[in-house]
Amino acid sequence: MKRNTIIFIALPILLSSCLGRLDDISVDPSVLLQSMLSAGAQSPAPAGFTVGGQIYGDTPSGLDLSLSGGTGCGGVQNLSPAATGIYQFVGIPDGCMGTGITITTQPTGVYCQIYNNTGLNVSGANVTGADLYCFSVEMPATTQTTIEGNSNTASIRLSASPGPGGITVNFTSGSGAVTTTASLSFTSANFSTYQNLTLTGAADGNLSSETVTISADVATHAMGGFDTTTLDTTATGMARFIYVTSGTHNGNFASDAALPGSNWVQRADHYCSLNANRPASLVGTGNYRALLTGASTRRSDSGAQLDWPLRAGISYYDQDGTTLFATADASNLFTTPVANLLPGGGDYWTGVGSAPSWTTGSHCASWTVGTTLQTGHFGQGVTNDASLFAFSNFNCDQLKSLLCVQDIRDNGDGTASSVHQNLTWMRCSMGQTYDAATNGCTGAAGTYQYCATGDDSCNGGTSPGLLDGFGPSPMFTACASSTLAGRSWRVPTLAELSELARSYRASPDILPDIMTSYYYATTYAANPTNYYGILFNSSITNGFLAKDSPVAFLLCVSDGM
Repeated sequence: MKRNTIIFIALPILLSSCLGRLDDISVDPSVLLQSMLSAGAQSPAPAGFTVGGQIYGDTPSGLDLSLSGGTGCGGVQNLSPAATGIYQFVGIPDGCMGTGITITTQPTGVYCQIYNNTGLNVSGANVTGADLYCFSVEMPATTQTTIEGNSNTASIRLSASPGPGGITVNFTSGSGAVTTTASLSFTSANFSTYQNLTLTGAADGNLSSETVTISADVATHAMGGFDTTTLDTTATGMARFIYVTSGTHNGNFASDAALPGSNWVQRADHYCSLNANRPASLVGTGNYRALLTGASTRRSDSGAQLDWPLRAGISYYDQDGTTLFATADASNLFTTPVANLLPGGGDYWTGVGSAPSWTTGSHCASWTVGTTLQTGHFGQGVTNDASLFAFSNFNCDQLKSLLCVQDIRDNGDGTASSVHQNLTWMRCSMGQTYDAATNGCTGAAGTYQYCATGDDSCNGGTSPGLLDGFGPSPMFTACASSTLAGRSWRVPTLAELSELARSYRASPDILPDIMTSYYYATTYAANPTNYYGILFNSSITNGFLAKDSPVAFLLCVSDGM
């Protein structure tokens, strides 16, 4: 005790002596003393070293890592890095041998690949270089279109490098309606370059479409997906839809100013094409015409038909796309009994007085009267016999539906065929390219001269006249040189183009990227220096344009379906 007391007393004396010699130094003695007394109380630095590396690429939200195994490495450590950059497991003892880092949970929608992560040894230094490369799969952001019986491609790439070892992305289809390329491989050199994923639509022989999800994964880890809608073309040339409108109308279509058109046929056809009147499954799909007969303009009578929308050999399906209603016979009519009932049933105007002869009956004075002064024949969709088309007649003030058949249908190859016209049209203007994946048009539409000179040299030497290819005509050459869909193409007549314009007015989806300017027609009835053009607007305007002026666009047509 005595010795300890001496040391306790001597320490302040020693400090006082030392501090006395620091008078000329600007230091607070009390601060210095406090620092000296507290220095011995500081905690030692944590023992051990760090093991980790760098995270590259996409943000690894939800990533979980684990450090485990080895000899002399301590217990298992878990880590959940939330950002790219350096990550570290800390406090690893010196001499740890053979430890390793594993990914226990992959990020959602992102895949991380780790390198140099096994057999790690700590020997007097931190361990680095167990790097992670995180990436996602970039796929189409919009729904694609896959044509039945054909193939198209979807563009796929990675958002970031998969690292030095590369990676394989697997793809699966949610339905047998579409098959897909099984996998695509990416490396650190080509990860940002789009690769084509091939989608093939199964030919199922009906008119139904289906939305299919294409899913991607890496080592069974889900990487998202995209949708593709099947477009039926297996029987497109010889198959169409038939349905009964949900809306009802009296017998006067001719005077209904709410329906575009110049006569009862055009207005009744437009009524059929209104999305509000179609079944939900057929909204936005093709163009429709009314199965309606009158004294003139449109007649159903066998041997005396006029503008009749049915065509021999065409099979007509119910709105589900799989149930066959009937196939038109050699007289462009339906023979009863038909295969199946019409979905929805109900009463609908037809004007047919008797079936199976399909002679015209009462028709509300060619569908110009909507009062009790006239009567009209109608069909009833609750049987499969002649009553389907000629059940009875009733006063024209009654509200009834229409029976509608599809006319123009997308062929899925950049063309659309019309039953009514027996023609096939390009869906994109000359100069554009059809895009099967989006079912639309890309590129710029071109403009063409009708004749190289302002005269009749390119159209038979007379006005009116048809382009004959003997005189120089950039327009004629453009159509004739096209091989789209393996068909022969020509410039349309004024009547043909006008009819297409009316169909477009009712159903704009048939021509996805039509220009708001004039399009060529091959006939002109005035003088040799001008030709007819059609403006695709609400009134379907005809215009006169100079033959040698390249100001109008061009849609080509091919004969037959």
